[in-house]
Amino acid sequence: MTLQAPSPSEHAAPPVGRIRAAARRFVRELAADELLEHVGRIESLVAAPPAPEASRAVIVGLAGLAPFDPARDLIFTGGESDGPAVRLTAFDRTGRVLQRVELSAP
Repeated sequence: MTLQAPSPSEHAAPPVGRIRAAARRFVRELAADELLEHVGRIESLVAAPPAPEASRAVIVGLAGLAPFDPARDLIFTGGESDGPAVRLTAFDRTGRVLQRVELSAP
């Protein structure tokens, strides 16, 4: 799944703000699809520079919306420059992909 074009208010936000909003939408969509209780891990592939700020935006976006410990459950890996800016993938406890979203660079 690729995230839809941002709303006008999100489009005006800086890239880090868009990443945070995308992470929050990702968790809301998991909840709406009744998948949140089955999530064992969320992996975040961050290729958007600057990666440390993008990684923090993902953590803030997921904070309080999902029962995860970022130090334990979130994996930040470097991405390919020609790929999406951010890719969030939710896995169940057996490693099966439940949902994946990608956020393109603006």
